[in-house]
Amino acid sequence: MERASAVTGLKVADVNVSIHCMDRVPLLESDPIYTSFFSMDIGSCPDIDIDVSIELDRMPETKRLAKIFDSGQSWSMFHHGDEYVAALSPPAFHARPVWVAQFKREVSKVRVHCGDVLIHEGVDGPALLNPVRYPLDQILLMYFLAGRKGALIHAAAANINGRGYVFLGRSGAGKSTLLRQFFNRDDVRFLSDDRIVIRRTAGTYRAFGTPWPGEAGIAQNESFPLSCLFFLSRGCENELREIGRKEALERLLPVTSIPWYDREIVGDILIFCEDLISLVPTYELRFKPEVEVAHFLANFAQKS
Repeated sequence: MERASAVTGLKVADVNVSIHCMDRVPLLESDPIYTSFFSMDIGSCPDIDIDVSIELDRMPETKRLAKIFDSGQSWSMFHHGDEYVAALSPPAFHARPVWVAQFKREVSKVRVHCGDVLIHEGVDGPALLNPVRYPLDQILLMYFLAGRKGALIHAAAANINGRGYVFLGRSGAGKSTLLRQFFNRDDVRFLSDDRIVIRRTAGTYRAFGTPWPGEAGIAQNESFPLSCLFFLSRGCENELREIGRKEALERLLPVTSIPWYDREIVGDILIFCEDLISLVPTYELRFKPEVEVAHFLANFAQKS
């Protein structure tokens, strides 16, 4: 666990997040997966997209707010006027919030109230475990991307022979298994094996790595232009089937992070998904979980 300053930054999918503790308590970063995504000097960046202020004070009361979503595990979302309120309350803490975050739809400014459970007493004095990590960072990014031609997708991504491929599927579909077949190749760059961001910038769709890996532990803070979408299925042979827009959309929506409980932003994400499958080739990839699929896709990349 490393000590940071009271100001740090997070950059995911070209979204710059400035994080600062109002009480000037140093922030601790404990997950090495986030190393390439955190930046100490992002505070000097002129293009801050999300400004997060952390406060160590009395938690806002949520019991009387209108709950619009409950994850069923640890976090819930509430609506209060023109403001969203997210609260992390794991069962182990007996409904006592770890943090409560408040933000408006544009997600330009966020206030995060932290409980004392995040305070770490070290030899140099107290420090705060940075709360801007899963699930809070995913929640903020999901809302920020909505309406900005982007979305968080349950998918793996790799650049094979210069072609940007995204492999979509829910947990257990074989995303990590597929990417492992490429580990011994030098013509492949990996982004992630579980969660990626797709954004449309300057008329081009790009895939971005995120700090939320799957079983293979792949989480690179890089991006590349998107060439194809592959919806994964297990099979007895390695084969590709081009699919139409209707089927592609039906398969894309279940693996896209969409807050169906929030009508205000669902429409923007649906428009993005429709545009994506209209402009990017889509296939079903049936594959055997063996190294032959790596050769199969490398040959496809050379021919396409």
